[in-house]
Amino acid sequence: MSNSTAPARDQQPLDDENSGEWAEFLEDDEPGIDAAANDSSRDDPSDAASSSAGRSSTVFSGALEDMGTADLIQTLHMNRKSGVITLQTDRGIGTVWLSEGEVIDAEIGRLVGEQAVYRMLGVTEGRFVSRFMDIDRPQRITTDVMNLTMEGMRRVDEVNRMLAAFPALDVPLMVDEETLASGSIVLLPPSKEILPAFDERPCLRELLDDSETPDLELVSAIAPLVESGVVRAVPNAAPRRKTWPTMPDEVLMQLDTPIVSTQNLPSYNNDFSEVSSDSMVAGKPQRSRRIVGFAVGAVAVVALGWIGGTMFAGEAEPAAPVEAPPELVVAAAPQPEPPPPPCPDGMVFVESGTFFMGSQSESPVLRAARPAHQVTVDSYCIAINETSAREYKRCSDLGGCERAYRDSWWPKGKKSEDEWKAQRKLLSELCNENRPGRQTHPVNCVTWKQADAYCRWNGGRLPTEAEWEYAVRGSDGRVYPWGDQAPDHTSVNACGGECRKWREETGLPEEPVMYASSDGYAGTSPVGSFPEGRTQRGLFDVVGNVFEWTATPFHTYTGEAVRNPNGPASGDSMIIRGGAFNSFMPEFADPALRFPMVLEAHSHGIGFRCAANPNPNSTAGSGDAPTE
Repeated sequence: MSNSTAPARDQQPLDDENSGEWAEFLEDDEPGIDAAANDSSRDDPSDAASSSAGRSSTVFSGALEDMGTADLIQTLHMNRKSGVITLQTDRGIGTVWLSEGEVIDAEIGRLVGEQAVYRMLGVTEGRFVSRFMDIDRPQRITTDVMNLTMEGMRRVDEVNRMLAAFPALDVPLMVDEETLASGSIVLLPPSKEILPAFDERPCLRELLDDSETPDLELVSAIAPLVESGVVRAVPNAAPRRKTWPTMPDEVLMQLDTPIVSTQNLPSYNNDFSEVSSDSMVAGKPQRSRRIVGFAVGAVAVVALGWIGGTMFAGEAEPAAPVEAPPELVVAAAPQPEPPPPPCPDGMVFVESGTFFMGSQSESPVLRAARPAHQVTVDSYCIAINETSAREYKRCSDLGGCERAYRDSWWPKGKKSEDEWKAQRKLLSELCNENRPGRQTHPVNCVTWKQADAYCRWNGGRLPTEAEWEYAVRGSDGRVYPWGDQAPDHTSVNACGGECRKWREETGLPEEPVMYASSDGYAGTSPVGSFPEGRTQRGLFDVVGNVFEWTATPFHTYTGEAVRNPNGPASGDSMIIRGGAFNSFMPEFADPALRFPMVLEAHSHGIGFRCAANPNPNSTAGSGDAPTE
């Protein structure tokens, strides 16, 4: 391909004189465990056949305190097993279906699919039963096990951090009408919309279990109510009693005997027992074998031999039992230290590569992204999530960063002074520094220098715009970061039905919407709240939520092929990328979208994510890792 060095016909320099035009365009739109297997010691094959009728070929069960949901899923995944995991918990009966090691569906309470898995990953008490069988069920979950469990545990961590400031799960809650009527608390959807749910004084456990809203989103909506005192514990109220649901009959039938009472869960040791279904019924001696050195946290490594040779014995001709020596100690040879990971926690490694940056679209919104041109970038690391308000506050509390602004400021553009000031006053309410309960939302209302200082304090840097676009675009030619589907309320936090409603309520001028449905957030959302919008490399919120500062001063493209471009050495305006929660045009979800913004701006619609250079001592960091 030949690359023209001449500027495009309509490619005029966007200098300070034109920055007001871009600001005008942006200002409203931006910114033990029991294993029950077919007994290998049966003498009569007919007995084996009759006793196994009506149940799966292999069943094992145990306590979630000994083996958590994540370990169960990972173990079945590594061994490519099909079957059903049933959980008996104080959050209800949960079910996970797997086919050849991949999770295809899940249900617990009123949650289904991925959100059900996320809830079950957070359950730490109860009992599980795993039954191995062929699965004929429509696939509702397409996310691979690694990303499913990683995202689930991230969400569990976020929920637990917020719950630390809540009353206990079983304490009844009420609305403090005096605090609500004081007028000192400004509530935004969805916090405002959830208030009626407290009329019957439910406990948090009941709210979570009776809701179709995912746990993280619901807790995020309740958090501002609790932190502001609008919702509090009912004085002197006794905690609600936990109830343990009965394990489904179809599960109990396959175990032949009940595994747990409906009121109290027994304790279990860490022994793994191999017992036949016949011995469970007839009272034959139960042969037990301790798996020396087995640790639940290391299921993926230590349990492989046990899983393949013992627990799944029903799938192959069983061997005669062999008594192991009382103790067997094997001295392990010293192993070399593994190389360090290429990237810090919370970042992904992006291999060096070449791509076409920019756009050939004739849309006026993408004028600054023309022309498309070939760019090569060296390997780097980039954050999975936008920097949260909590993360930034830690830096400012420790003296490493200036405090985020509590007011929103951007260039006035063509608005009158009075109109600009009125909108700034209203939109400053969306600065997350002002909002209790928004620690998991992206930090906003920060200048470029504040964003740059935070990343450097944290051992990184801001990404260049080329690094940002390469990480977001992916390698398969997709139209949007998540694929070719048009943006909607499941993939991006942009301007939908909730945006239109909020503008009406606040008296702002009416604007179009990107999609008609509500995404649940009139302002920012907790980072990572839209898994359907995840990129090929696993990044969240790259479009929508907040624009993101980059390390690149604004400049126009020449169309030449370049390596590691970063624009001029300095400039008064830096490039922001990605669209915001109030973006209403589909072009704002295009990975090529770029705008200039003055260094001094601290807008409600602008935040950032950090990047870093790979660890030079890592094999991936030295370029040996496969392209993602």
